[in-house]
Amino acid sequence: MALAVLAVLTGIASAGIAAGYFVIRGRLPRAATVHELDGIIQKALDDDRLNEHPPFEQPALESFPRSLVVLHLTRLGCPTFLQAPPERGVRWASRLVRGLAGWDGDGADGACERTFAVQLAQRIGARSSLEATVLANELHRLLSKELLVAYDLATAPVTPGTIGAPVTSEILFNRPIAGLDLADSAQLVVALPPDGLWKEERNCRSLELIAQRRSQLLEAARQAGLFTLEEVRAASIQPVFCHAR
Repeated sequence: MALAVLAVLTGIASAGIAAGYFVIRGRLPRAATVHELDGIIQKALDDDRLNEHPPFEQPALESFPRSLVVLHLTRLGCPTFLQAPPERGVRWASRLVRGLAGWDGDGADGACERTFAVQLAQRIGARSSLEATVLANELHRLLSKELLVAYDLATAPVTPGTIGAPVTSEILFNRPIAGLDLADSAQLVVALPPDGLWKEERNCRSLELIAQRRSQLLEAARQAGLFTLEEVRAASIQPVFCHAR
């Protein structure tokens, strides 16, 4: 009898959770295709009436230098992110619940998977942690791991008027992101969140700090087996690029 009551209560609770999920999902941006997602991102940029933004272009991971991608992943603690399969089913659902509770810090690649999806959800309109979790689940269904990384780089908020690594590269280095070498890629990564040394790089301040963070990032990537010692040494001795000089 007790088991029967528990089953009924569990079913009611599950139905309530499902109903709540769909209510929340119904008030959030909906994207059934990547093209629709691009439209949502463009609308978010258009709604920013205080700043001008270039038209948003659908990102592809291949459009970013390999060095930039692996350094970005290294900085976030998941250098082998693209080598691991995506999390699905119960494992992914558990990841979302743990993240919502604030203790998804197991260091696994799945933590970055959730981070990328949640950050993109917040950037396109999710306001609460619960909304971000629901929308992140929808985005996770839509995007491959490669696209999660590409969209994270393409939508990274640097300043209210500067969105994305490609735009940041044009401002800091006065050249397209595809033309960055290893040293430049490391410098760009530390300009982006979470380091956020954008102001220092833009105004040519604290060059020693920038060089230190750049070298630390390069060394972490070397220890992860992503670059050779010679590559890291050659990049580390390059002067910090300062467009204002």
